[in-house]
Amino acid sequence: MNGAPTGGFEKDVGNRTDVRILGHSNIRFNPLKNDTKYIHNLFSTEIDGNPSLVVIPWLYNMTGINKTKDASFRAAKRLSKQFSDVQFYISTPESIAASEAIFQLELGVSR
Repeated sequence: MNGAPTGGFEKDVGNRTDVRILGHSNIRFNPLKNDTKYIHNLFSTEIDGNPSLVVIPWLYNMTGINKTKDASFRAAKRLSKQFSDVQFYISTPESIAASEAIFQLELGVSR
């Protein structure tokens, strides 16, 4: 999840990533803005074991998103252009509402 290190933990976590879940708040994290080596290591399919699919849940809030002003959305769009061989998926407001209802039901709290 996100950019958690896996090196040295292969016995526990395996040695490849099929799907990377990247939290919307972490997409604006400084290394994703400025550290090209870090970004390349997270997303480049040239590196064995990197994902071909990235899911960014919770990017939308319940009222939608301003696609021109939201920094997380702009960062996701930039990454999807930079790594065009990786599929980026963003949850829709409807899927977030459904997930929120399950979260509330199972945990008794809102996220």
